[in-house]
Amino acid sequence: MILYVLMVVTPFAVLIPIFRLRLRDVCPLHRTAHPGIIALAAVGGLAVCLVSNWMTNEYVTLLSAFGIENAPSEMPIDDSVAGHILYFITIAVLPAIAEEFAFRGVVFHLLRPYGKTLAIFGSAFVFGLM
Repeated sequence: MILYVLMVVTPFAVLIPIFRLRLRDVCPLHRTAHPGIIALAAVGGLAVCLVSNWMTNEYVTLLSAFGIENAPSEMPIDDSVAGHILYFITIAVLPAIAEEFAFRGVVFHLLRPYGKTLAIFGSAFVFGLM
């Protein structure tokens, strides 16, 4: 977990003083949408996850029909509540925060003077490369 944060956040954190960026511009923490839009986005995201999960199960079933088996890996945690919480933070919370800081924060902010469209697609492209 610590190694991931160091690998993702550190290179972008170094760019902040080099380009004389303000942390409040890179990490704006203010209300950006109406609660209804956030709820709609959450429901839509959940629907996409459910459909994707269903499609993945169908794909695995198809592969199994051809004799191709993929054994799931073991979770690298103990079976305690604290272990599950730490695992959730490691795979869901920290990557989201680190990637938002790096790509939507630093990269987007550095590309924004060249146009909003370039900033959006450029930061998405750099995120995709990662």
